[in-house]
Amino acid sequence: MRILCLAVALIALSFSAYANVDFTAVVSPNPVVVGQNFQVSFRISNGSARSVDPPSFDDFAFVNGPQVSQSTQILNGRMSSTQEFIYVLRAKREGAFSIGPASTTIDGKKYRTKPVTVKVIAKSQQQLAREQALQKQLADNVFIEAHASPRSVYQGEQLLLSYRFFSALNFSDQDFSQPSLNNLWLEKLDTESRGVQVQKDGKRMVRFDLLRAIAFPQKSGEIRLEPYTANITVKVPDNSRTRRDMFGFRRQEYSNEPLSLRSPSLVLNVKPLPEQGKPANFAGIVGEYTVTMSVDKQQAKANDAVTVRIVFEGKGNLKLIDAPELDVPRDIEVYDPKVNDNIDVTSSGMKGRRVFEYVLIPRRAGEFEVQATDVAWFDPKKEQYQQLAKPSVALTIGEGDGDASGIVASGSRSEEVEIVGKDIRFVKEIDAGSLTKADQDSFFGSVLFYVAALAPFPLVLVLVGWRKQSSKSPSTAQRQAQAAKQFGASAKRLQSASSPTYKDIEGLLRTYVSDRFLLPIGEQNKDSIASTLSTHGVNEGTVTHLLATLDQCAMSMYAPSTEQSSPVAMLDQARSVVEQLESEVSA
Repeated sequence: MRILCLAVALIALSFSAYANVDFTAVVSPNPVVVGQNFQVSFRISNGSARSVDPPSFDDFAFVNGPQVSQSTQILNGRMSSTQEFIYVLRAKREGAFSIGPASTTIDGKKYRTKPVTVKVIAKSQQQLAREQALQKQLADNVFIEAHASPRSVYQGEQLLLSYRFFSALNFSDQDFSQPSLNNLWLEKLDTESRGVQVQKDGKRMVRFDLLRAIAFPQKSGEIRLEPYTANITVKVPDNSRTRRDMFGFRRQEYSNEPLSLRSPSLVLNVKPLPEQGKPANFAGIVGEYTVTMSVDKQQAKANDAVTVRIVFEGKGNLKLIDAPELDVPRDIEVYDPKVNDNIDVTSSGMKGRRVFEYVLIPRRAGEFEVQATDVAWFDPKKEQYQQLAKPSVALTIGEGDGDASGIVASGSRSEEVEIVGKDIRFVKEIDAGSLTKADQDSFFGSVLFYVAALAPFPLVLVLVGWRKQSSKSPSTAQRQAQAAKQFGASAKRLQSASSPTYKDIEGLLRTYVSDRFLLPIGEQNKDSIASTLSTHGVNEGTVTHLLATLDQCAMSMYAPSTEQSSPVAMLDQARSVVEQLESEVSA
């Protein structure tokens, strides 16, 4: 019975102790001096929370936090607990500033603190004088170094920019502020996250790389870079205070002093790019480059992929270089280029190569020339513009698989070409003067005359047989109506027989387009497909979906990547496209 009463008393005591949960905000010290660190503590009495959602501290410099502490005490038989979330801030300027409410959840219930006001006062003359003396005293022991090389460059030319912090003293509560660095494109270099012990000016110091980057000025003229700033607390020997240890030896005393630091300002002289000799197509590329254009194979068959590469190699901001446009004959399909970068960024600058790979698919046989637009850049070392005028590659395309791949492109033969259906005949002109009157007279009444007169009779029999045979073949309307059904059956066989390939899927789609919209495979390209489907009332979005699926099939075949869809997923996508086309054409 006594044990039961004790348990009930403890439960009642715990309930009464934790029933009154309190959540408050406390600032210490308050008021504070400009540049001084202070604490904001969000205190939970008689409760516990996993975290606190703090308010904005935009009016102050954030130093660190939150530091979490927990304490429990029993006084006169009453138990109480306190949990604190402590943030360390630094006052930046004079004035009265409000810190908004923090919030937290305790045992499923929401709590909020009341706003608190922090009063920031100016430093006294004595404090200013002491700080200035301290900065002068410590100038060679704690400082920020700024460096830019070279400081005179052309617009878009690269330079090395670095800010480093050095200290021969122990320090804490560091708050570094990077300048805005407007009008500079930055490529940051890897730096040590921790300090590095170095020897500088005969002293052992710790060095922190605040910022190391390759910078590219984006405008000409004088660019003034604001200083890098820092507020820290340093541990300084205090000769005014000494003490003796237990053995009687005198020991050095130290004091923690707030210190404000500023790096030197940097000024860059950025020269404008010259107007004299500037090519009309100059797009702002600056660097020391070589530019080449090549093709993986100069001879191929129709409907086989050919890869054209344009390579920029050298020193400069390679990441700003855009893909040149290709001028290709209408019988060649070209896909959006794939960009391959092999770029290093070191203290000596950005260098490497950017490769643009274009996949081309010629749809007809013939001799072709593929040109790129003029490529121009400014070389800052030579101080002049460089240009590769209309680089090109030649292609010889032979007959391949496809409805019209055997058609020879115009200009490949001197005779006139006549195309009838899928047949090609070369038509030669005959001089009428070469037929003499004697030739005409000798023909009438001759054996050849009677053979020609009787020839139509067997021809009529042949035509009758052809008509009967053609009546068994599907008409154009039947072919169109059965296109989707044929696609579905072929896709099903393809998936059940073996794993489909991207080439098979592309072939199924092109065959469907050929049958459904009477557009031969050999005449299919992006423009002809879009134009034909548009005349049949297909929505632009569906046309884009179809062309994108064909592009993905081609890219997966000729320029595979780790991000491409699987063949099974691509086949499902092709089915979806055909279903959408059928719904729109039939509507």
